[in-house]
Amino acid sequence: MRMLTENQRRSLEDVRALLSAHNETAARDGHSVLAYLLELARVEANDLLRLDHNQGR
Repeated sequence: MRMLTENQRRSLEDVRALLSAHNETAARDGHSVLAYLLELARVEANDLLRLDHNQGR
C-alpha cells in the first residue's frame, strides 16, 4: 500500500471520529446491526491509518 497524503490522512482521521460518534448514537438507540457496521468501518479506517504510520510516518 502506498503512503497516504497528508489530506488523505486527515480525512481518514475525521471519518474515523465521525464513525465512532455515529456508532455510539446507533448503539444507544438500539440499532445494533447499524452500530456493528459503523464499528467495522471505524476499524477499517483505523487499520489504514496504522498501516500508513508503520510505513514511515
